[in-house]
Amino acid sequence: MDPLVGVGDPGRELVFRPNPHEMSSPFAARQLQSMATTAGAPVVYEAPAPPHEFSFVGRTLDKAFYEDLRVWFTEKKHMLQLSDHFGRNYRVYLTRFEPKPMRRVGKYWYHEYTCACLVVGNPSVPTVGEVPV
Repeated sequence: MDPLVGVGDPGRELVFRPNPHEMSSPFAARQLQSMATTAGAPVVYEAPAPPHEFSFVGRTLDKAFYEDLRVWFTEKKHMLQLSDHFGRNYRVYLTRFEPKPMRRVGKYWYHEYTCACLVVGNPSVPTVGEVPV
């Protein structure tokens, strides 16, 4: 996920270095409902997707990145734009930051973290194409 940008606050961003190594699906389940017409033929309706949770797991390597995550996830109280490694943009509200200390000699700020956000709407179209082989 790279970068996290405050909507309406260009130039302020949090870049995940290194990128998270796990993530849930950023896509909401489709909301389908079927009914039968008076003639008995099935008709399927689709409602807009409700906001859904998206989470990701990564590691902090130093105090600066740990503190950046803590501040962003505890003090940002408005919708933000999250961009992933495919160049898709999501509108999100940050909801959870759960750091877990990992034992590393001389690396006090080495933590594994889990972050979650509430995704509103659908992502934009990817801007990253296939990598030539």
